[in-house]
Amino acid sequence: MSFFILGSVAGLNSCTSKKNLNSNFSIKEHELLPPTYYQDWLKLEPDQLEKLLTERTAKNEQFWLQYRLFDVLKSTDSTKACKILETAKKDSDLFQLKSLVEMNFYLSCIDQNNPTQKFFNESLSELENQLYKKTIAEVNFKKSVIENNLLSKVISSLDIADEIKNRKEKQSYYLSVKKEVDSSDDPQVKKIFYDALKKEFPRWQASNENNQFEVINDLIKDRDFKLAKDNLNKIISNRSSSASSIYRGFKVLFRIEKSLQDKTAQKILIQKWSSWLNHFSKTKSFKKLNSSPTPRQIEEWTAELSNLKARWIWTAGEPETAIKILTLQLKKISFNELKEEFYYTLGRIYDEKRQTQEAHKNYLLSFNVSNKKTIIFEKNLWQLAWLEIKNRNYLQAQNHLELLTSQLKEGFDSKYIYWLAQSYLRQQKTEYYNNTIKLLREKEPLSFYTLLSYRDEKKDIPLISRSTQLQKNEFLVENLKLSYSEKEVRLISWHLSLKQNDIIKEWAKHVARQNQNLFLPSLLLYAKAEMFSQLLTSINQLSGDQKTELITKYPELLFPTPYWDLILASSIQNKIQPQFIYAIMRQESAFDPFARSSVDALGLLQLMPQLGKTLAKEENIPWKSDFDLFDEAINIKLGAKELKRLLDKNNSKYIPSIAGYNASSSAYQGWLKNRFREDPIEFIEEVPYEETRTYIKLIIRNMIFYDRLYFSKKAFPFPEGFLQIK
Repeated sequence: MSFFILGSVAGLNSCTSKKNLNSNFSIKEHELLPPTYYQDWLKLEPDQLEKLLTERTAKNEQFWLQYRLFDVLKSTDSTKACKILETAKKDSDLFQLKSLVEMNFYLSCIDQNNPTQKFFNESLSELENQLYKKTIAEVNFKKSVIENNLLSKVISSLDIADEIKNRKEKQSYYLSVKKEVDSSDDPQVKKIFYDALKKEFPRWQASNENNQFEVINDLIKDRDFKLAKDNLNKIISNRSSSASSIYRGFKVLFRIEKSLQDKTAQKILIQKWSSWLNHFSKTKSFKKLNSSPTPRQIEEWTAELSNLKARWIWTAGEPETAIKILTLQLKKISFNELKEEFYYTLGRIYDEKRQTQEAHKNYLLSFNVSNKKTIIFEKNLWQLAWLEIKNRNYLQAQNHLELLTSQLKEGFDSKYIYWLAQSYLRQQKTEYYNNTIKLLREKEPLSFYTLLSYRDEKKDIPLISRSTQLQKNEFLVENLKLSYSEKEVRLISWHLSLKQNDIIKEWAKHVARQNQNLFLPSLLLYAKAEMFSQLLTSINQLSGDQKTELITKYPELLFPTPYWDLILASSIQNKIQPQFIYAIMRQESAFDPFARSSVDALGLLQLMPQLGKTLAKEENIPWKSDFDLFDEAINIKLGAKELKRLLDKNNSKYIPSIAGYNASSSAYQGWLKNRFREDPIEFIEEVPYEETRTYIKLIIRNMIFYDRLYFSKKAFPFPEGFLQIK
C-alpha cells in the first residue's frame, strides 16, 4: 500500500538548499561525508560514544556520533536520546539528513498526548518518499493518532503491516487494528481495511466457490491443517462442487498429507482419488454440463494421477506394480505429449532395476514422442547419454551430449559440459577435453563440476581472496556516481555509515531499477542491507562472465556469513564444522529466517515442525508453536543438533548425512541397495530424486567455497572425505 500524508516535492535538492551549503563555506568537501572511522565506531558502547563525542570537533564526526547515540539509547533512555538528537538537528541539513532526523525526533521525542506540540510537516523529495517509506508510515500513524483521524490511522497501519515479515506477528497486528475498525461506523474505513485483510489473510473472509481455495491455502499457511482438510473434504463430498474443484481438492489434500509425512493417509487418499476419477470418467452425464471438463482434460487428469500413483508405489518399494500401472495407462492415452512422461518414468524404473535395454527403449520412446520443448526432452537426452557412460560407450555418450548441449535454450549446463569432457578424456581426445574444461571453468566458476575438474587433474583448488570493507565502500561510491548526483551519493554514504538497513534496502532496490548494468553496486547494497535472499537470487541471474567478475572482486557476496556468533556457538557445541552449517543454510533458506518450503519446512535450516518439536524437547528448549522455528537462535540450535545426529549416524560421512537431511536416511539406504556404484561421482548422478541429487552437489560445493573463503590458509586438493558414500 502506498499512501503519504507527508508532502512531496520533486528532486533531492529540497533537502539541502544551495543557500544552506553556501552559508557553511568553511566546511570542506570531505567533511560533508561520514567520518573515516565509522566502522570502528559502530562497535562502541554508549559510554564510549559519549566520551568520543566530547573529544571530536569536526562537524561530520559530531553529527555521526550524536545520531548513533540516539539510535542506541532511544529504547533504554529516551530522555537522553532526545536531547542528543535535538542537538543533532542543528547540522542535519548540512548532511542532507534533515528529513530523517526530523521524522525520528517526531516519532521518539514528541508527546502524542500533548496537543500543544507541533506536528511534523516536512516536505520530502520523491526519492526520500521511496527511501523512508517505513519511517513515513510510522510518522503518519502517530500524526493520525494525535489528530484522531481513523481513516489515516488505518491506512498508515496497513503501510506499517506491509513491513512485518513474521506472519503471526502481522496477523496479530491486523487483528488489533480490526477491533478499532469494527467499532467504527465509517464505511470507507471498513472497506479499505477489509479489502486489505482479505487480500493478506483470505481465511478471514466468508468462503464461497470463488475463493474457497484461497481460504484453504491461507489455512495451510497457518498450519491449520485440520480445518483445511475439513474444508477440502467438504468440497470433495459436495455434489454441487464442479469436477475441477473436486480434482483440485484431491491435489491439495495430497499435498497436505505429504507435508504431514503420513504414508498411510497418502495411500488411502490415492485410492479414493482414483476411485472418484474412474467413476467420473465413466459417467456420461458429465458431458451434458457446461462447466464439465473436456474429454482431453479428463485424459490429462487420469494421466497425471496414474503417474503420481505409479511414482508413489515405486518409491514405496514396489517397482513391478508401478510398471504395470504405467504400461496399462499407456494403452489408454491418445495424446503423444502425455505419453512422454510415462515412457520417461518407465525408463527410470528399469534403469534402477539395471535392465539397461528396457531403460534405453523407454527413454528413446519418450524422446521420439517429445515435442522437443519440454524439460522431459532434455532429461531423456541426458539419460540416454548417462546409460552409455555407465556402459562405457563413450563415443555414443559424446554424440548424445553434443546434441544435448546444442539444444539447450540457455546454451550451457555445467553437468553436461563436464560429462562431455569426460567422454572426450576417456577416448583420449586430450585437446577436446582441455578446451571443454577450460570453457567449463570460464563459464561456470561456481559449479560443483568445476571443482571436480581440479580433482580429475589432481590439482589444488585455489584459494579466493576476500575484499576489504574499505575496498567495497570505495567501489560502491565510485560506481554510484555513474547514475547518481554527488549529493545523492553522499546521502547513500551517510545511510550506510549509520547502518540504516531499512533505508539501505530501499536504496538497493532503487539502484537495481535505476541501471541494470550496475549489478555489483546493487549486490553490495543488498549485502549491506542483509537482504541475502534477494542477493543470492540476483546472483543466480548473472551471466557466467558476471559471476567470474563477482568471484574475482567480491566472492564473499556469494557465500555470506550472517548469524556468525550463533553458528559458531552451535558448531562448537555439536563439534561440527561451521562451514557445514553455512552450506546447508545457504541452500535451504538463502539466510531468510522466515523461509517456508512447499512441504512446510520452516526457518533458516528448514526444519519440519514435528522434528523441531522433538529436538526442542531433547534440548530443553521451550516450544510454544511450530512457528518458533522462525526464531533464528532456536532454528540454528536445533538444525545443528540434527546435522550432528546425522553425522554420528553415518560415521561422519557427509553424502549420506546430506541426503538424509534433504530426503531421508531410509531412502538413502534404498539407493545404496539399488543404485550403488564404486565411483562416488557416478553414485551421486544415480540418486533418483532430482532435488536430492542436486542438493548433494550444492552442499559439497558450498562447503568447499566456505573453506576457500574463510577457513583455509592455502590452496587444497578436493576433499575426498566429502565423497565417502558408505
